[in-house]
Amino acid sequence: MILGTTSTNRIFVQANSPLSADTWHRVGFSYDGSNNANGVNLFVDSAIAPSSIIDNDLNGTILNTAQLTAGVGTGAPGRFRGYIDEGSIWKKELSLSEYLETGSLGKPANLNLHSAYIDLVSWWRFGDAAEWDGSNWTLPDQKGNNDGVSVNMEFEDRTTNVP
Repeated sequence: MILGTTSTNRIFVQANSPLSADTWHRVGFSYDGSNNANGVNLFVDSAIAPSSIIDNDLNGTILNTAQLTAGVGTGAPGRFRGYIDEGSIWKKELSLSEYLETGSLGKPANLNLHSAYIDLVSWWRFGDAAEWDGSNWTLPDQKGNNDGVSVNMEFEDRTTNVP
């Protein structure tokens, strides 16, 4: 998980154990806004995952107008190769119990019923109501007005093997 805007103004925290390949995992993170990597919790499946701080040099705000990206990065570290489903962003630090309320492995929850729904900023259901225009996928934001759009993704890149 990387927060920040450049390679010299960021927080980078990495789980200590790699995820097993060819298996769906529930992964998330929370951040308390402290400008310190100690304020980051990584969640893997049903627990807070032991993690290591790779970079801890956030020296300014992470509030900016840069687009949020998820998926394969442009260079290591921070690369992700895999499938993503049921993404969400919250305007508060989620506790472990609030994170667990977002669903269980294999069954995402209806976030419209979440106890912290008022703090939900955006929620993308990926396969649900996504539209392909011949070049890109558009993922409607189920809560706000932040629709997602794929970049460099082929129609065949999608999978129906989802939890």
